[in-house]
Amino acid sequence: MATVALLGAGFIGNLHAANLAVHPHAELTWVFDPQSELAKLIARKYHGIAASSARQVFVDPSVDAVIIASTTDSHAELLDLALEHHKPVLVEMPLTTSALSGNDYAKRFTDAHLLAMPDLCRRFAHNYIQLRTCICDDSLGDIELLQISSRGISLSPFENYRHRQARLRERLIHFFDLATWLLNSLPVDIYAASSRLEDDPSSPINTCVATLRFANGALCQLDASMRDGLSYDERVAARGSIAAAETQRGSGVALRLHQTQRSVKHYVDADWLERITPIFASSLESFLGALESEETPPASLQDAVVAQVITQAFTQSLTEERPVPFNWNNPLGLSVVKSDFFGAHHTA
Repeated sequence: MATVALLGAGFIGNLHAANLAVHPHAELTWVFDPQSELAKLIARKYHGIAASSARQVFVDPSVDAVIIASTTDSHAELLDLALEHHKPVLVEMPLTTSALSGNDYAKRFTDAHLLAMPDLCRRFAHNYIQLRTCICDDSLGDIELLQISSRGISLSPFENYRHRQARLRERLIHFFDLATWLLNSLPVDIYAASSRLEDDPSSPINTCVATLRFANGALCQLDASMRDGLSYDERVAARGSIAAAETQRGSGVALRLHQTQRSVKHYVDADWLERITPIFASSLESFLGALESEETPPASLQDAVVAQVITQAFTQSLTEERPVPFNWNNPLGLSVVKSDFFGAHHTA
């Protein structure tokens, strides 16, 4: 039985706690959040113990692993504690506040021979696994176009604009990882454009589009929006030389495969919360499996860094209004972009 501590008592932390509570080979121990009442609430609900500090969690020798589901700006300190006390971690994205520091942690965990798995959760979605299988077994032929469309959950108009943009960045990181994972290839270059919900030029970016060219010849078109008052939606389509496949929302259709003479549908429940909960359960299962077997996890910190490098290039493309090429021999050589770019400093 693995004892797992949880850092971060927000929405994602609550999902992890719920999944741990029903896992047959793991149990929740410490819960820490700077907002102590949130930590106490999850601890009471899922039979854990509220900690008074993050260090209290890491110094406990009975803790086998730690889930980091706190805000991104706290990750570096927590990853340092994990390395200091040799604790395996499952860490939410983004890995850290920059690709450069994320790459440093990837090296340090590798050198320490310590398990660290980023929660690149969309890799564990059943419909995306089916889609990747279709791509990798050549059921679709050579992939010509990958289309990813994302609509964010309705947000409060009173939400802090920096928090809103952080949510948009985090969503983009997951979809950039999804694209590289589905295509099993790295992008050659990226071009991005954006718009805003409000007319005020000081308001945050609300909607964006990116076009990526991949080394295997595929094109990827990604559009994402976090519009107040509109509901969640997420769709991916891969179009190949002999067939096409698309994931869908609505009517329970998770994946539709189009071939010359037939169309095959695979059905799962389409409700967002019911869809996302088992995805996080699957990623937790993979992490615990790697913890027990001491084998390489299905997602690495380097995968997380790649997604963050693409996001950084996306931001640079928006800033400079031009395509940005990738040099994967020196992927961190991109121009440094201010972290507040997604706030008031960019004019659409």
